[in-house]
Amino acid sequence: MICAISCRHCALRKANKLDVGKLELERIGVNVRELVDAVAQLMRRSTEAQGLRLSVDIDADMRLAVRGDPVRLTWTARTRSG
Repeated sequence: MICAISCRHCALRKANKLDVGKLELERIGVNVRELVDAVAQLMRRSTEAQGLRLSVDIDADMRLAVRGDPVRLTWTARTRSG
């Protein structure tokens, strides 16, 4: 419980920094397929332990090379998929 509260507190602090323009985001090349595959690999063990199967399907028309902050994108992908 303490960890969850701490994580929420950190997320709120980061969101507040973003609102006031104090949070610096990286803008580097990121491959979406690699990022999503890495997140899926992290989640695969816990989903399989629950008797579920995790699959990744990226639309063929999706642009795979983007610029962004890979740490924030990974965090967002993990929170949205879990």
